[in-house]
Amino acid sequence: MFKNIKARYFWIAAGVLLLIAIGLIITITRVDGSYSTPLTVVLVVIFVIMTFLIQFASFKSFNGRAKKKMKYPTKEFKLGVNFEDEYQKLGYKMKNRGYGFSYLKIKDRVAYKVVIVNDINKYYNHDENQNEETNKELDKCVSFIGIEIFKESTKESLEKIVDYSFQVEKIYYTALVLKEDGNYKCLNYVSPEGKHITPFANLMNDLKCSEIVSE
Repeated sequence: MFKNIKARYFWIAAGVLLLIAIGLIITITRVDGSYSTPLTVVLVVIFVIMTFLIQFASFKSFNGRAKKKMKYPTKEFKLGVNFEDEYQKLGYKMKNRGYGFSYLKIKDRVAYKVVIVNDINKYYNHDENQNEETNKELDKCVSFIGIEIFKESTKESLEKIVDYSFQVEKIYYTALVLKEDGNYKCLNYVSPEGKHITPFANLMNDLKCSEIVSE
């Protein structure tokens, strides 16, 4: 019934009723007792209606906005190397994670990490302790560059993966998702800045990862 009515009209109606209620309160304090009772009943009804109007207005104003999805900058990439076959030549050490594999390389006090996810269900249900790196060299690193490559995903997981891209002072992290055409998509591309620019370029070079520019 109220689906197509804009929120501002609910706010206006609630405001009008508030003014009427204030007028009634002033009137009740000035009229004889015989009139105060019915006026009080009317005042109560007005407050009840006003409460519903405010609830409708609040729902349409705030809940409606929350449902709008944020638009993230996206980019598509092509991987030119089968990393699982080439990681040793590139200086990475591999660990089996159950859901896939993680690869770590430390060079010039920069840690490079590549995670390949082959089983999305196991990824979200694995033991968190398996992710802990015991390499003491990590403590000496001045920068950490990481990328997670999802070769399997679900609609629910995509809503989480979009938040995997971020950068702070010492960390740059992002994620790629395999598409049906065999290429990969970054759902929320964060352009590397400052000291992350060169290490990120190095990681992309290890993966032979190049951006696909649409014509």
